[in-house]
Amino acid sequence: MRTVFSIVFLVFLLALPGCVAPTGDVASGQKKPESLTVPGPDAWNAAAERCVSSLIESGALKKENGGRPVVAVGTIADTTWWTVDETLLSHCLRLALLHSGKALSTSLPGKGETSSTAIQPDFKLDGTVEVRHRDSGGQPITPVFVVHLKLTDMETKLVPWEDVVPVDEGK
Repeated sequence: MRTVFSIVFLVFLLALPGCVAPTGDVASGQKKPESLTVPGPDAWNAAAERCVSSLIESGALKKENGGRPVVAVGTIADTTWWTVDETLLSHCLRLALLHSGKALSTSLPGKGETSSTAIQPDFKLDGTVEVRHRDSGGQPITPVFVVHLKLTDMETKLVPWEDVVPVDEGK
């Protein structure tokens, strides 16, 4: 009886590590940094303003007729291990665009919706929220949240602007 109990206990101990949830991305080998916390609303707002400033400075929003372009702020996907409020970020981006005076904003129809009265946007702004573990040269860094955005011309489907902006807490 003692031998059976020892065997069952040994099998249990060997199986236990397989029951623990992984703390990282198994495919890439990246682990979730325990010390990283989701930045507050002020940090997301500041990142949105830096994104819009970069977009305006690039000149990608200029229209040939000189008018203000209509930009639809699309989906900002959260690709992190944390829960990030993508709606807050989209709202911050929309407000920063409007406050700049350089563009108008509209919404894209949802899945399955059509709207004959909606103003067709000139551009769509969408992207992702990511956690970066390496700099552009491949060197390890302290993990940081970043907003990776791209502007797509709705007529040509070309991307005239793209940027990655860090979300710095307290800045």
